[in-house]
Amino acid sequence: MPADIYDEAQAAELERWSLSAPVRALGPVARYLSFLFQRYNVSFAFSGDFAAFLRGGRRGPQDVDLTVGTSMAHLEDILREEARVYFPQTHENNFVHFFVRNGREWDPDLLVAYEEPVRVTIIIEGHWGMPQGLPRGVEMLRSIPGGDPVPVINLSHHIVSILLVIEDNPDLPEWEEVLELENFVIEYLDNVAVLGELLEWYQRRWDIPSRTPSPPSLVSSEGALSEYGDSP
Repeated sequence: MPADIYDEAQAAELERWSLSAPVRALGPVARYLSFLFQRYNVSFAFSGDFAAFLRGGRRGPQDVDLTVGTSMAHLEDILREEARVYFPQTHENNFVHFFVRNGREWDPDLLVAYEEPVRVTIIIEGHWGMPQGLPRGVEMLRSIPGGDPVPVINLSHHIVSILLVIEDNPDLPEWEEVLELENFVIEYLDNVAVLGELLEWYQRRWDIPSRTPSPPSLVSSEGALSEYGDSP
């Protein structure tokens, strides 16, 4: 059975349902997408707030974020054949928001299942700070003791992707994103010093005070960002 295709009017209702999803509702959807892309031999990695949560971030995600190593046309062909998916009539060329059904009908092994759809955001590799040529720029992360390792974009690409989204949307609330960035930098500064420069670039651009110790300069701020490209 193919996916349900929704229009803008239906999108608002799906969005409303998904915003009430508890964090525990995201796991079954992430597992489903992992198996789906493995079945089609499509490289993928978790990104965005969902990846931050897998790293131990304090902000609970409201959707599942991924990047995939394929074209939008191929991604759409895959998702439109999935009965569990609500797919939009129209979307951007390099990213798409859609929804995935949840509940016992789809995951009968779960003791407690969330019955409303969950929102998913997928970005095509090489856009919005995502690595090009997956699995390049990806690390395997074991989010829980004894759990299976899952692919997650590395910290450098993760932080650049946040910077590019905020730069492209200056009216977005920024303080939560800044705190998330600073938590990354404080925790990983010794291992990935360039993250400190990326955050300094952001703070200079937006005139935001920092509570992060300044790292030694390794590359110019412009050079650090140019490695990851601009927003499309």
